[in-house]
Amino acid sequence: MNQALAIRETGNTLLQRKKANIAAAPRMVQSNHTNLRVAGRGLLQPELAIGPANDTYEKEGDRATRMPDIQTNPARKTWAGTAIDMLSDGSAATDNEHTIDQMPHAAPPAAPPPAVAPPAGVGRAEPTNLLQLLTNWAEPSKYGFQLKFRCRSTSGEVHDLQRQSPNLIWRETVSYSRNDFAHRIAPNNPTVLPPGGVGFAAATTRRMGTNLLEFNGATDTHFLPSSAVVAPDFAPLGPRALPAVMESHQRYQFSTNAGASWRYFAGLFTVRRTLFREGGNLKFRTEKVGIHSKTENLIP
Repeated sequence: MNQALAIRETGNTLLQRKKANIAAAPRMVQSNHTNLRVAGRGLLQPELAIGPANDTYEKEGDRATRMPDIQTNPARKTWAGTAIDMLSDGSAATDNEHTIDQMPHAAPPAAPPPAVAPPAGVGRAEPTNLLQLLTNWAEPSKYGFQLKFRCRSTSGEVHDLQRQSPNLIWRETVSYSRNDFAHRIAPNNPTVLPPGGVGFAAATTRRMGTNLLEFNGATDTHFLPSSAVVAPDFAPLGPRALPAVMESHQRYQFSTNAGASWRYFAGLFTVRRTLFREGGNLKFRTEKVGIHSKTENLIP
């Protein structure tokens, strides 16, 4: 009887110990998870447990850190430390862990308005600074001199003028205000030359520098034939007084539309031809005011 009692007590003791071990097991697991540190982000909250075997990734700069999926229920993920969910736009204090600046999804930006076309002619290179240079032209039966031309571009690059060929051209217009030689010569008034204008094509111009263009064949010859200047027409032999003067006014123009319209290029220049007596001898002077002047003896 005493032996049977001892066995019963031993069985009860073992059963109590087994129950105690079973009861203690969940607390041990919870305690182990409480001390789990996640990638330096702090401790897991004591009530959290490791969830299913799927992973999530958190990207920090250029580094992706693999994290266990920690959850209290399938619909929510929670991390220890609110700083990782803190978004600051610069207007809130960054040392306040509980300031959550979560921005709503912004509407896509409106498309930029179409570019406004510049006014007509803006940005187009135009000829400017017409330069007139004396040539060595001379003819025994004519008074006067000849000029050749160079110009520059408003863009700073004369290639911009050449590229506009054949639409870009230039010309001269001349009007006569006085002609004491009209009984011998009467030029058209006004005179427009040449009829088709002078072009800027690379084949007929020469680039002297980045912003200096010379016209190969374009010249302006200010002359008067000797047959129009006859000594007996003037005093003391003839009825006409001295000095005798032919005066004209010259303007250069350019067109960017092949002659449909014209704009100012250079001028107004006064060209004055004068027959006068000096020391008993007749002389003839051709002058383009401000450009060049040439005085010659009377051609027999």
